[in-house]
Amino acid sequence: MWLGVNAEDNLIGCHSVDAMSILPFLRGRDFQIVEMWGSKDQNLLREGEQRFWTRKNHYIEISSLIEDDDFEQISSIIINFENGDGLSYSFGQLNVRLSNSKLLKECTTKLLEQYGYFAADRIWDFVNKQDCDMPIYYVLGMQEKDLGDTLNEMKKQGQIVHDEVHRIR
Repeated sequence: MWLGVNAEDNLIGCHSVDAMSILPFLRGRDFQIVEMWGSKDQNLLREGEQRFWTRKNHYIEISSLIEDDDFEQISSIIINFENGDGLSYSFGQLNVRLSNSKLLKECTTKLLEQYGYFAADRIWDFVNKQDCDMPIYYVLGMQEKDLGDTLNEMKKQGQIVHDEVHRIR
């Protein structure tokens, strides 16, 4: 898994996650599903149907999303939140913008912990200070006490990939 944090724009990006990685960001929040596609390139929303906002009983829509993913494997989804915030997920890549930076960190650390990144707060704080995405798989399963010099190795590898990508472009 890779994680990037853009604190200036209150944006995170994760690579190598599944569609249900969106759940921590939906919890207790009004949202509007704009687009949703299944793994067989099938539109999972009704054509021409108005895209409504979920403003109460969020659990009903969230439960429906989980069921859709169980049956159809969601490959792509775009969701709007209030204030121009939102998220997009497509084939393992998740991007989220939340104008409330504290909430963005809270939701992201919950996501990280769900994937076995138990030093989630420390990972967030470290990645938040970097200028590029970090290969956080280096610290999978580690508690804070286990991190040692691993964060610096992670930074070095992330910077190598970043520099190579920008060299090619």
